[in-house]
Amino acid sequence: VVITGTFASATLNTGVTTLTNAGAAGTFDIFTTQRLVSTFAETWAVSAGGTGLDQAFGVAVDSSGNAYTTGHFASASITFGTVLTNTGSSDMFVAKHSAAGAHVWSINGIGAGDDFGEEIAVGSTGDVYVCGRFFGPTLQVGSGGPSLANPATSNAFVSRLDGTTGANVFGFAPTSAGGTDGALGCAVSLSGLAVGGSFTA
Repeated sequence: VVITGTFASATLNTGVTTLTNAGAAGTFDIFTTQRLVSTFAETWAVSAGGTGLDQAFGVAVDSSGNAYTTGHFASASITFGTVLTNTGSSDMFVAKHSAAGAHVWSINGIGAGDDFGEEIAVGSTGDVYVCGRFFGPTLQVGSGGPSLANPATSNAFVSRLDGTTGANVFGFAPTSAGGTDGALGCAVSLSGLAVGGSFTA
């Protein structure tokens, strides 16, 4: 079982590990922890954050036990193992940790406005699907992906990442009539990808 979330305390004890908030108490940092299904005992725990509002919203696990998390960070930078530099006021992120809790790769969104990773899923081939919303005029998720356009207040996005490297395979943002739109959940099966969210005219 892998759990991810946010803590604003100066420290967070996940059972075995004590995680320290990178900012002052009251700022928000991200945590991810793995626990055994049989006893719920902790096997590893990690944190990431800075002096801003940093939050994790979604987690998925592949068949090898690798964990993938998504969310956003408002700190100037955040370190999962690789330092990610904020390109807007809040950047979405995806981070991969091995079954042993080691950092494998992490990427962030590149855009001038706020962008948020809301949910994440892993397909049978190991590719990773992340969905969310962005408020800037454009968004690029990681390296190698398309520049997605936002004709609205906010737009939804879905991106597919290579599970091994984190490279962007493709991305999609719907055409909007100018409202406030976002993709808030996604799931993948052998037959396809399902995405849910909301939109306003």
